[in-house]
Amino acid sequence: MAVPSNVIYFTGYDTLRTSAWSPFTHFGAFWGPLIAGSAARAIAATAISPIEMFKTRLQAVSNTHPNSSNGIFRATFDATKDMVAKEGVRSLWRGLELTLWRDVPFSGVYWLGYETIKSFLRSEREREWHFTFTDAFIAGAASGSVAAFLTQPFDVGKTRRQISGHAGVEIKGDMPRVLYNISKAEGVSGLWRGCVPRILKVSPACAIMISSYEVGKKAARKMNANREV
Repeated sequence: MAVPSNVIYFTGYDTLRTSAWSPFTHFGAFWGPLIAGSAARAIAATAISPIEMFKTRLQAVSNTHPNSSNGIFRATFDATKDMVAKEGVRSLWRGLELTLWRDVPFSGVYWLGYETIKSFLRSEREREWHFTFTDAFIAGAASGSVAAFLTQPFDVGKTRRQISGHAGVEIKGDMPRVLYNISKAEGVSGLWRGCVPRILKVSPACAIMISSYEVGKKAARKMNANREV
């Protein structure tokens, strides 16, 4: 799930930001990364949603068949096939709305922050074409932390909805309704519960991912330049 998701995500963002046919290339330094990042995440999340559905169902039944991994996979596959037969293909995208509520704004804020910090570091060091691994790591960690903090309420809402059945308290309604009920019952602070652990998880993940991507992109450009020569 992670491999196609990130391929679609990063390729989509770069394409939307740099291609001549993309309208986002003319949106400026603020709206460009904000909208392109949101759109790229929406496309990636929608594309791999059926795989995530299968992964979630596979994890849910793992404890019931402890001695047969093949049996687990087969049972999950058959159950998913039956679900599609009864409820239609759209059932494979169940839960996508909750994912989009969390991941789309996170991605928009993340890319806006990353591009802003990246431009700042370049201008400060006056080396436009020598953006380093360390620069990308710092920019990725900082923007990931900010994005994680700002979108924490959506993560709380998504988690509450997902575990509501197992917790014995059924939570229904769309994301705004869920967030309203949480804030009403627990106060605004309840929307940011678990924020620190999430930042500790997201920040290094974003830093490693974007810095590795920047280094890989730089290496690919160098290889292409050598071929042209």
